[in-house]
Amino acid sequence: KELWANLWQQQILKIFQEHSVKVCRTCSIEKPDSEFYGTLCRCKVCHGIRTKLWKEKNKEKYLEQARNYYHNNKEKCRRQTASAILKKKYAISLEDYEKLFLSQGNVCVVCKKVPSKIRFHVDHNHITGKVRGILCNSCNMAIGLLKDSPDLIRELASYVENQK
Repeated sequence: KELWANLWQQQILKIFQEHSVKVCRTCSIEKPDSEFYGTLCRCKVCHGIRTKLWKEKNKEKYLEQARNYYHNNKEKCRRQTASAILKKKYAISLEDYEKLFLSQGNVCVVCKKVPSKIRFHVDHNHITGKVRGILCNSCNMAIGLLKDSPDLIRELASYVENQK
């Protein structure tokens, strides 16, 4: 009986949380909890507008805070930027990139070159968007210049081999 009561209470709490609403302090519109950041009393839209206005009004202070934050959190900021770019351009996470690169032995999948300070490139099919591997700049450029054409790549390889 006690187990059943516990499960019932958990289910009711879950339903309440899913259907819980708040009234935004700024726009006075009742919205679901998912439209708010944690315990903030302004909805995400109003919070965004308020933040944007504050940044415009306090540009120097905002830029100083941003510089200080970046200076104190360089690696975190770099990872967040890399993650956002990978997500937007290739629909993969930074973790996916790192796993794929590790599966290649942390080298270019074509020439086996070890990376220097420069991050390697995500090679992908430009038609389907499917990620093929992680390449060094030279291999990535070569494939791009050859228009991702296996026929052109084979012809070039044949040409180079025949000119020895």
